[in-house]
Amino acid sequence: MHETFSGLELVRKTIKWGKKIFYITNNSGKTRSQYVQKCKSLGFHAAELHEDDKAASYIRKNGTLFVATNEDTHLPLAGDLVVPGTGAVVGAIKIPARKEPVVKEHNLDPARCMMVGDRSDTDIHMANLCGMDSLMVFSGDISYERLQDLQKSADTEDKKLNIPKYYCDKLGDLGNFIQQFI
Repeated sequence: MHETFSGLELVRKTIKWGKKIFYITNNSGKTRSQYVQKCKSLGFHAAELHEDDKAASYIRKNGTLFVATNEDTHLPLAGDLVVPGTGAVVGAIKIPARKEPVVKEHNLDPARCMMVGDRSDTDIHMANLCGMDSLMVFSGDISYERLQDLQKSADTEDKKLNIPKYYCDKLGDLGNFIQQFI
């Protein structure tokens, strides 16, 4: 009988297995401090990365690696409300820095990485664009039925980037799968 994992147990086991874990969000609705506190309240180890108020100048002058997870135009809200997404912040840095963001830090080989996400148009799209494996967890904007519809309608290269290589109902299912091979 195989051990059943929660998301927290999977993250802890993954670290014990010598793998690196990075928490990435494309939701600009909370501050970094709020996300750190949320992670800690759920039992996850998390530390805040501090931003430089002069990020564009720093990136341009020092040749610093500029990393962004996405350039979402807005957050999905009900009604006629429009809230700027991560793309507004990325744009405010990349335009004056005259540098496009990339997804490569910590000397990671994308071919040996997996992006776990719950949005097909951001998380999975980024993973596929960067050459990473992708795992869709059905906790966000998509269900299994919607994924099947996406697969059938993926008629352009751009739409194909929204299709995950793997999928599961919850993060702990990944731990159950991995456990079979250990």
